[in-house]
Amino acid sequence: MGAAKRERAAFYKTAAALVETGVIALIIGEIAAAKFTPQLLAPPRTHFRNYTPACFVPSDTLPYDIMPHCRDRIIARDFRISFNTNNLGFRDDDVAPKKENEFRILVVGDSFTAGWGVEQDDAFPNVLERMLNERSAGGAVFNVINAGYQAQTFDTYYLFLKNEGLALNPDLVVVTIWLGNDLVELYSNFWDGLDSRGLPLKIDGYNRIRKNHHMVLRYVPFKYRYWPLNRSHLFVFLMGMYEWKILKGHVTGIFGELNDEYREKYRRDCRVLERFHGGAGPGVALEEVKACPMIPYPDNKPEYAKYTWLKTAATLEAISSLAKENGAGIYFMNIPVRTYDAKRGCHLSLIRKLMKNIGAPFLDLTPRFGLPSGKIDQKYYYVNDGHFMREGQRIIAGEMRLDMLKRGILH
Repeated sequence: MGAAKRERAAFYKTAAALVETGVIALIIGEIAAAKFTPQLLAPPRTHFRNYTPACFVPSDTLPYDIMPHCRDRIIARDFRISFNTNNLGFRDDDVAPKKENEFRILVVGDSFTAGWGVEQDDAFPNVLERMLNERSAGGAVFNVINAGYQAQTFDTYYLFLKNEGLALNPDLVVVTIWLGNDLVELYSNFWDGLDSRGLPLKIDGYNRIRKNHHMVLRYVPFKYRYWPLNRSHLFVFLMGMYEWKILKGHVTGIFGELNDEYREKYRRDCRVLERFHGGAGPGVALEEVKACPMIPYPDNKPEYAKYTWLKTAATLEAISSLAKENGAGIYFMNIPVRTYDAKRGCHLSLIRKLMKNIGAPFLDLTPRFGLPSGKIDQKYYYVNDGHFMREGQRIIAGEMRLDMLKRGILH
């Protein structure tokens, strides 16, 4: 064998060894990432068509509405479930006129409330209803209406309750909080027209648009664009670290960067918010808001954190007042994010302080799902999707029932 052939053979052997080592390293990295830092992976299709039901329609006041009597299925890596809506577009049984002996509870929230990942009967509002009626000692019949996913975050909850929800004459309104994306969604909504309280008459959602009645991302972050990379825990983790640690969240965040048109809308909203809601809410100082880490916001700028919190305080306080003005009780509840850390803990502490100062009952479920290490117990969540499985939904319902009884909300 000539010298040239020996050199080529040695080169190919070295290259093969390097490729083999690289493949093994990637496999080990993927296994480690999936075990120790599982990521929210993209569904099978880039635009999440199978992951959202074909039930969305335009709304006159909200970013979207949900069709009544819609029948569809949700197909995700972790689960396949039916998604059926009632006569009002809720994922629940049909809502009939209120009965004389009925104690009606209206629950508003996002996909965690709607029961994303479980069948309708296993969503915590439905489980709570069964628990209450099974243990009811009096003549009252409890009806827990699941209006989850009818709106997406605090400002849309307010507008939904004002225009539709309170017309159902609930005795108690339950508002769920999930800091996984509530603040980002709130940041990304724009208010078109204001009422006398400086609150929205119409909300334009930036993050998502409708396509053939499906909800899809307007801008798909790079880490979710290409198969099979968008199915890799290691790749999604590394890209997330690159976005936040190197680019400081300025390029895409999780929902995509605001373009110039929407930035101008956002600045307009900021000016209006500051005029009507100059403070950070009862008992909360703006210095505390600015001290919180910026991870919940796509654009890592202090002014966006400030105005997002102004929206948070204004809408949560308005929801509480609105319920009381309509003769309904109010109850707020925090559902823990499985990646709970000091960053989200900072914002949760502000929520707790706000709830205390507006005098609203507040159940924080973080301790119930927490571990001695301070992290959240992952066994109740789907690995890829990040929503609760059936046992997590059941625990929420049980904790709600016990807390409401302790506070004297239920008898």
